[in-house]
Amino acid sequence: MFSANKNLISTMPLNFSDSLHHEREQASKADIFYRERLKVSNIIRFNSDSETDLEMQLKDVDVLLTHNKTTYRVSEKFRNVDYRDLYFEVYSKYPKTQGWLHAGSPNAILYFTPSAVYWIKHKSLWDFCLPIFFPLISVT
Repeated sequence: MFSANKNLISTMPLNFSDSLHHEREQASKADIFYRERLKVSNIIRFNSDSETDLEMQLKDVDVLLTHNKTTYRVSEKFRNVDYRDLYFEVYSKYPKTQGWLHAGSPNAILYFTPSAVYWIKHKSLWDFCLPIFFPLISVT
């Protein structure tokens, strides 16, 4: 049985401004990866201070990637260390406001670490977390 401390979950602060700044710094490296390794045909970033870009950022959509005529809404995560874990938003404001997993606009997350890049589809997480993993977690 897994357990989670609800005080820890509910008090983990997110500094949106700092997070946005870090993602902007990493964007050029990510774009090289998308072009060279994934062979995407189009990249549309939402990394300015325009109203539209900030609206997409608040929906956790950092970039649109087009590959083989399919466009993906992607949330990028950049980590300086690969902890071999997955960190994603279950609640936006615990316990009443659900996060990306329940209502996310992105249909994929890309995790960039120094040694690997992970592509995780929203549906895969949904199919695993809700019926299998979350029932094993006891919130105390």
